[in-house]
This record gives sequence, C-alpha cells and structure tokens, in this order.
Amino acid sequence: MKISIIDPAAHIPSLKLLFPEAEYYAHEPDEFFTFNSTHHYTKHQNLEHYGFEYRTDWDTINSNNYDYVFISVPLFDYYKPLSESYNISLLKMKEKIKNIIDTNNFKCVSLFDTYDYDYDPSIINIDWKVDYYFKRNYNKNISYSPNVYPFPYIMFVKPCVLKMILNSSSNTSENRINKALWAGSMYNHIDTKNDVRRLRQDMYDQIKDYIDTSSFSEKEYINMIRKYKVVVDLIGVGDPNKRTIEILSNGSLMLSMCCDLVWGFDEGDNFHPDTFFSTSEEFKQKLDKLLNNEEHYKKCIEQQDKIVTKYFNKKWLRSFIEKCIKYSVEDTVSLFLTSCNRPHLLQKTLESIVKYNTYPIEYGVIVEDSGLKGINDFAHLIVPFPLKIIYSEERRGQMKSIENGLQYLNTKYVFHCEEDWEFYNYEFIEDSIRILKKNDKITCVRLRSFDDLISRYNFDITKVENEDYYKVNGSYTSYSFNPSLRTIEIQTMFTPYELSGLYSICEGGLAKAFENLGYITVTTNKREGYVKHIGWNDHVF
Repeated sequence: MKISIIDPAAHIPSLKLLFPEAEYYAHEPDEFFTFNSTHHYTKHQNLEHYGFEYRTDWDTINSNNYDYVFISVPLFDYYKPLSESYNISLLKMKEKIKNIIDTNNFKCVSLFDTYDYDYDPSIINIDWKVDYYFKRNYNKNISYSPNVYPFPYIMFVKPCVLKMILNSSSNTSENRINKALWAGSMYNHIDTKNDVRRLRQDMYDQIKDYIDTSSFSEKEYINMIRKYKVVVDLIGVGDPNKRTIEILSNGSLMLSMCCDLVWGFDEGDNFHPDTFFSTSEEFKQKLDKLLNNEEHYKKCIEQQDKIVTKYFNKKWLRSFIEKCIKYSVEDTVSLFLTSCNRPHLLQKTLESIVKYNTYPIEYGVIVEDSGLKGINDFAHLIVPFPLKIIYSEERRGQMKSIENGLQYLNTKYVFHCEEDWEFYNYEFIEDSIRILKKNDKITCVRLRSFDDLISRYNFDITKVENEDYYKVNGSYTSYSFNPSLRTIEIQTMFTPYELSGLYSICEGGLAKAFENLGYITVTTNKREGYVKHIGWNDHVF
C-alpha cells in the first residue's frame, strides 16, 4: 500500500519510522498556517531532530500517487480553537485537507487524533471523510464508534513521544535510588464547558512530602528517571501525558495516578495493580511497599518490562494499525513458505520479509518437510500476523509439502516463498498485485534483480510494450517457486499433482505445463530487484 502521512504541524514525525515507505507531508510555519500551542518545526528542524525533511509539495497528495492517507491532528483544536487568530489558521488548514480528501478516491483515510480530551473523534469531525480513527485518550467508560481505536502512543508535543517509545529501554540497573521522583508543571486543569477536571496540583500537595521533586531540563529529567527506582506519574490535561511515556520508555517503575485510559493491549495484559493509586493514602501505602519489599518491587517492574517489551516496538505498533485498517484491503494476501531443516536461514528470510514488506498479510503457512517437529516454532515470535506451521511426519519432498499446505489457503493472492531468501527492497507485494491485474496469463512476478536473472540463468528480459513490466524469456520460465506473488488459482492449478503426473518433475514440470497453456512470468521495472538467494552453500537435496 502506498501511504501519504499528512501531519500539518509535524506532531508525529516518528510515524514515518513505523511506515518508512510512506511519504511524510507537513506545513512550514508561515502566515497561512502555524501551530502555536507547541513547537511547529520547519523542515530543516525536522531534519535535525528526526533525520529527514518533510515534504511540502501538497499538490502531489492524490489518489494517483497514494492508496492510504494518515492524517495527524489534535482534532479538538480544529473545531474548538483557543483563540480567534488561531481559529483562522486552523480553518484554512481544515479546508485544505478537506479539499484533498473530497477531490480524490483514496482506498482508506485514517486520522490520528493527538488531542488531550476523551471525546469520540468520529462525532466531532463533520468535515473530513475518515474511515478509521486512532485515538490518543480512549476512555474505557465511553462507548466509541466501532471505527475508533485506542492508540495512546501519540501527542502534539516535542520531542515526539512515539520516538521515545520506539527507543524504549528496560530496567537493567540494580543501583537505583530507593525513592520516588516527580517533576513536571503544576496545575489543576478545570474546563467546565467540556466537563473536564484534572487535579494534578491537589494530588501533588497531598503527597509531596513522600517524593523527591525538582525542576529539570528535558535532558536532566530523563537522566534522573534512570536513577530512581520509582517515578510518579500525575495526571495531566490528557491521558497519557508526556511524563507517562518518558517513564515507561526509560525503565524506572511508574507509580501512576489512576485514570480511565485504554492502551489497546491484549486481554489480560496490563501493568501491575499495585502501580496505580487513587488517593494520597493509597499512594503512601503502595509506595512504602515498593520501596521496602524488594521481591514485590521486582514483580511489579518485571510486569512493566513485559508490557513495554511486548507493545512498545515497531512490530506491534505497526501491526496494530494494519490490523485495524485491513478491512479496507480487498486484495487479500497470505504467505506460503516451504522449508526443510534450515531454521537459521528461515529466521533471516522471515526477518527480512517483516522488515521490507509494506502490505497487510492476513496469515502465514509454513510447511516444514524435515520430520523434525518444533524446529521452526520461533517463527511465531518474528511475524506480526497469524501463523500456522505444519510439520511433516517424515521427509516427503517439496511438491508433496506444497500440496499438503494448500488446503489452508483462501486469500485472493498467495506470496510463495522458500526459507533461503533475503529481501532488501520495499513494496514487492504492491508492485506485483498491480502487474498481475494487467494480464491474467502471468503466473507470477519475479523479484530477483535483472543482473541475477540474466547472469546466472541467461534469461532474456524484454520490455512489454506500453507496460511497466518485463517478460522473462528462456527455458522453463513460465513458473517459479522463487519468492513471488500469484493468484490462488495459479497456486492451486494442476493439483492434485499426482493426477497431473508432476510429482517427479517438480518446478520445471509445472513451468512446462503452464507454458503449454500460454502462461508467462514477468519482472517489475525495478532492475535492482527486491530479494536475493542466500542458500547457495546450504542446499536441500
């Protein structure tokens, strides 16, 4: 999927770290639009802090260039701004984004709402046509529309909290100060118009004698977090607040004032109940136990580390977003992979697929033909989608292994692979789908580089007239078990193989059978390719 991220004030530049294949657009602060509540970085400042300059050529954001659009805004500000001058700037930006959405036909538009309050964004938004919402402050006591999902990993602050999350570290120091630390702005936020009461100052006044507190710069505070065993998190204007993320991503145990935030964790996963407090008395009791009962402290910090390790990472966060928006993906894809006692190569193959694949995969099927049960179970820890691993009772050969796994496939497309390949380029599935839709006589789209196909196999690669792909010519070129996408009809054609007489002649026999029916294979116009073979010195016979 081709993604455009529209983030007018550059609030979540690290969203591009989750989707590196996406193009990231923001607006330079100027007379047309400037976000005044927090720092609005220029593209050069963005380069300095986040390693890339954002794009400002918004006229290129259209459905010819992009399938998916991610919009990042504090939505409440666009409808109930703080001042009249602020209102003018936001109204202009709101209309600009509305025009982009209304004049195009994107597959899916998702909005990442970074604002503090816990309203339902699908109700407040009356201008933009949005398919899915990812909500920072998702309240467990509010019934949201079904297309609104909790995503408390985003805020309109600097530095970007998502970057902190992706750089999270666990609690490894054994010599932390056996006290509780607090640092932050002091206020009670009372908004009677919107029925919001956040009494941070009141709680601080009741517990200040039990905590170390001081004023720090950003860098000093992060260093202090890493020195203390416990760091206190008092509620801010919204949940979570910046301090929440700073504590969790730097390894100290968070002792947090209770709130109604939904994190989006799997059922049963949460922080230890003894790390939350509602009253000053409860705070004192729980802090005393944490500081004076080492076994209890370890239990709590281990639970927190487990949560942070599982959820504060690129794999889970990206997978969560993909899972939420997958219902708009009509061209479903599954991964089908054959292997035979080469788990070291399988690991490299899967890790590179996860790294470079940018298309939602519904599920995966691995057929292991060595007869060694359990050797590939680690694969469940690598891939961000459901995975079924089939272990043969004994060595049966590749053709029978393929046939054994076909019964589990029901997606429109199948990405066929073996366990000895390493990917190095993005969008191989998207590019393949686009080409397969142009010609129903293409069995699969080859992904190796032009040099590899020509120098190693002496294939002739010719440009197809008026198309953006190349035909592969040569002996036995009409089909391949190399990494490539094909339709479910092509994947299952000629099965059962025994009746087709293709068991003994394997891949070449299938290629000849497809050739006799007028089928071909092609490659994309990316001469550098997407994948290389890494099993030359470790063949299976």
